[in-house]
Amino acid sequence: MGAPDGHVVIADVVFDLPLDHPFSYLVPEGLPLRPGQRVRAPLGGRSTRVGLVVALREGDATGLRPIQSPVEPAPILSAGNLTLGRWIADESLSSWGSTLLALLPPPPRSKRAEAVAPAFEPARGITANPPELWMDAGREERLAATLNDAAGGALVIAPDTDSAGRWARRLDAARLDSGAGPAERRAAWFAAARGRARVVVGTRGALLVPLPPPATLVLLDEHDPAHKPPGPPRLHSRDILLRRAALDGSRLVMLSGAPSAEIWRKTEAGTVTRVAGGPAAWPEVIPADTRGILRNHPLTLPLTRAIETMSRAGRGVANSSRNIRPLPFTICRRRFWQNANARMNRLPFSTQRPVAKPGANASSGSFSEAPI
Repeated sequence: MGAPDGHVVIADVVFDLPLDHPFSYLVPEGLPLRPGQRVRAPLGGRSTRVGLVVALREGDATGLRPIQSPVEPAPILSAGNLTLGRWIADESLSSWGSTLLALLPPPPRSKRAEAVAPAFEPARGITANPPELWMDAGREERLAATLNDAAGGALVIAPDTDSAGRWARRLDAARLDSGAGPAERRAAWFAAARGRARVVVGTRGALLVPLPPPATLVLLDEHDPAHKPPGPPRLHSRDILLRRAALDGSRLVMLSGAPSAEIWRKTEAGTVTRVAGGPAAWPEVIPADTRGILRNHPLTLPLTRAIETMSRAGRGVANSSRNIRPLPFTICRRRFWQNANARMNRLPFSTQRPVAKPGANASSGSFSEAPI
């Protein structure tokens, strides 16, 4: 693979090392390589390691060792995802190679040729819409319906393997997380690259999976701290997806019942759009000072009336306290009533007023069980 002016082609390759510069190798004559392609190359004596080609250039290859062989016959990352990986490394003060290789599926154990397609390049000229935050109670059902009707590919990022497996079954999607075997993860990656897997579900290791445009990116449970575990990439999955959506124009949907302060600040600034799928009013909060209540009443009178009113309306009720007087918590479900009554029996004073009995008449001063 020589150059017209007599120079040869040199590949810049990064490895999973704490070094922020690539290593240069001679590309053997007749070996087709492209940026984003994984290769096996000698490193440190006679050992051979898997690295990723980040650039090709012409130059003098004096003293350079040749690349041994490609891992796959086509790039596993697009040029856009290489740029995204560079940004992640810079933002997290990590090496480019460690960041990229931590976000790729495991290489094959055999050297048998695979039928893979090049990674999709980001669509050009697409204006990215503001990321969306879904907080309503029906957000998961709405998401499933949206992905079933969406055009193009979809990537769903879950906080853990249990959630990834549950959503993969729900969406009948390919899995890209450690709960699936290495062969299954590789198959899911390249199926997404070929457009054969329309929906892919995974954890942080799937953040760079190539998708055919127009793509939809989804972050489940945005508030979950599992989206930022130790180790590369040392950024929250939310921040990586926000950057990816800005670079390639993908639609980004984030789901959370209690969003993080970071994303809530972005909604107030207008850079993230809160999308409601129906009435989603905030619950009424009643602060109560229980220090001056009667000894035979575990709750204040306004709080007791509010609980009875909500119960009659079939609404859920939760009571939280910093101490054991009156109740550490009360939630309108049968199993929690049993816990609440057990706690009431352990209080240092007696109570004549029943807190809750499933099926009791609300007009009698108690209230019946209600779903949340």
